[in-house]
Amino acid sequence: YRYGLMADNRLQTIVKDFKESFANAFTEDRDDWARAYRDTRLATGKTEDTPRFSSMAATYPTAVRVRENLGIADPVGMRERESIGMGLEKGPTRRAGQMLGTLVQDIVQDKGRSFYWLLNAIQATGGVIAEETIGRAIPALYKQSPVLNEAGVEITTKMPVSASKMGLIKSEDQPFKTRRGVRIKDGVYVKDDYSQGMKAAAALLPSGIAINAGVGLLSPFGGAEGYKAVIPSEEDPSKSANPVLEIASKYLMGRTGNLLPYEQYKEVRPDVSKDEYGAYKAFKYDKRLDLNPFDDGKVVGPMGLFKANADGLQGPEVELLGKTLPVNTGIVPYASAIAGGVLGGRAGVKSKRAASGALLGGLGGLALGTGAGNAIEQERRRRNLNADPDGGQDTIGMGYM
Repeated sequence: YRYGLMADNRLQTIVKDFKESFANAFTEDRDDWARAYRDTRLATGKTEDTPRFSSMAATYPTAVRVRENLGIADPVGMRERESIGMGLEKGPTRRAGQMLGTLVQDIVQDKGRSFYWLLNAIQATGGVIAEETIGRAIPALYKQSPVLNEAGVEITTKMPVSASKMGLIKSEDQPFKTRRGVRIKDGVYVKDDYSQGMKAAAALLPSGIAINAGVGLLSPFGGAEGYKAVIPSEEDPSKSANPVLEIASKYLMGRTGNLLPYEQYKEVRPDVSKDEYGAYKAFKYDKRLDLNPFDDGKVVGPMGLFKANADGLQGPEVELLGKTLPVNTGIVPYASAIAGGVLGGRAGVKSKRAASGALLGGLGGLALGTGAGNAIEQERRRRNLNADPDGGQDTIGMGYM
């Protein structure tokens, strides 16, 4: 009887621990995880903001808990989560309950699917890659520094008069009530070295222009070369019947027009034969899985979500969720913009101009990449046309560079 009672008590304890840890994990919401991440960054002298993908990955509970259980989690982050009651549970029973609660919360709050929502368009994916690359290459963009007075002395909470005069606090009698963008670390007022707006512009503007131009979204009065407008005119479908709606459709919804009929298309692209035009349209609708690029130069991912074509109408192309990005006139300028941003940002670190340096470098890289990509594409078309002026079979691939 005594052993049976002890076994019952032990089972009750196990069930109780499991339920408690499950409930604690299940009730941890996005704000809790965001707070823990902000505290972690501030504890290491970094700004609260960070590239979007890094932030999502660092606040994705399932991945964090897995890393903690494997013993490979960031110790600073573990300490900060522990300090607000979100630390790794002790013992196998409580950890099992915590892990299950985290998984159920993930499903209920759609946290795992948030990654798909972030990357569900080629423009969004391009922006994430650019932001992540520049953020990692130029960590100074996400640093904080103490606020100094004219004499180069750090302003502390014990200097309310100076802090008030410099606009760091609301009033002298409230030294801990800081204004926007100002924080207190170890009694010292600190500010981000660069504003979020400048960091976003540096990372996203040059690369965004490259991506949007490549997919044909920067033609406000009609369709891109060889394509219809989103709101086509009856007289000329390559022109827009309503530029206002055209811009709205492209900017807000990311829509682009379809290919022009071949008779109109060949007027602007005489290097493309009718057979190639038809084969390309067939490929656009093809959703059959094909992961072997060596037989025909084409790749089709599951359900056609991702595609690649070595011999597209604009040379080699990649496609994500229906949006096509040419390598020559899209990816080359995009990569060049990122490279220019990294070089310009690094050059401006010492002078505290990393953000403006990244922006100017990115725009310069965009200009160089656009010029180079267009030159490559025009030469490819010239060779194709000269190889068969009548638009014969298989001309697209002959001048591929």
